[in-house]
Amino acid sequence: SKKAFLGNDVELANKVIADEENVDILQSKIVNYLSALFTNESLTEHQAKEVAGLMHVATDIEHVGDYCENIAEYAIIKNKKKYWFSDEAYAEIYECFDHVTRMMTSSIKALESGDYKVALDVKEQEGEMNRMEADLRKQHMIRLNERACSPEFTVIYNDIIHNLEKIGDSCDNMAEAVLTDVNIKAAE
Repeated sequence: SKKAFLGNDVELANKVIADEENVDILQSKIVNYLSALFTNESLTEHQAKEVAGLMHVATDIEHVGDYCENIAEYAIIKNKKKYWFSDEAYAEIYECFDHVTRMMTSSIKALESGDYKVALDVKEQEGEMNRMEADLRKQHMIRLNERACSPEFTVIYNDIIHNLEKIGDSCDNMAEAVLTDVNIKAAE
């Protein structure tokens, strides 16, 4: 979605949209499988909590797919309407993409390894992402007041930043699943 949006690549945007359908299908199958595990009465309390956490993680990953699809759709609109952003706005959007990419990479690493320190770092990065969204909205309003950008781009700019922030929220939720699992294991 980053390349589609920043590179005005409609073909790539359409690929993101098609891939998101696959993410929906996978999420459904994963949740159905995990739900079936609950019918197995041999799950320990810890295992049941872990399976429930994995169901939430699958849903958060599906939400990331939804947000990427939204961004891809904005790429198509931006291209169709020939919207352009100032260099400053592009740099801000690029920075947000990079930030959530780091968050997603760290979230996956935390999930794979169970490393609570990496999970804590994701949670810290999510706070930074929230501040970044608020700051960038203010910066955009300044550009609007200075007539440095067109008002018609405001909705897409704000929605891109917001969708990226929502990806950060999903990463935070995944990190929380790791921390919850670590706390459950510690309590046992």
